[in-house]
Amino acid sequence: MNKGQRIYVAGHRGMLGSALVRLLAARGCQDIVTASHAELDLCDAAAVRSFLRERRPDAVIVADVTGYAGRIDFDSTKPDGPPRKLCDISQLQALGWRPAIPLREVLEMTYVSFCGELARGAART
Repeated sequence: MNKGQRIYVAGHRGMLGSALVRLLAARGCQDIVTASHAELDLCDAAAVRSFLRERRPDAVIVADVTGYAGRIDFDSTKPDGPPRKLCDISQLQALGWRPAIPLREVLEMTYVSFCGELARGAART
């Protein structure tokens, strides 16, 4: 990651997404893009295309997993959402624990699960 990159994190209010935002910020990324579901419905392809065209990110992890290509710009006028639960694994890592599943694989599994729930009408939005 280049510290000057603009990075979009989808799902920034969840445990994984909020942890990614904190990790990126801790590593010096100052241009982190987020959007709540009210601001961007990821199931609305036209809205996603418009969002990405306007904000032009340099990196989009979830978009890569879902097969979407585009760019987004950071909009500093948007709030960053409600207070988040903190998930700090540094003590576990100090004891030798390491994630068993790579981040990309977790995102792929989450996206596949969400698409299945969406198709069944069971997705929570």
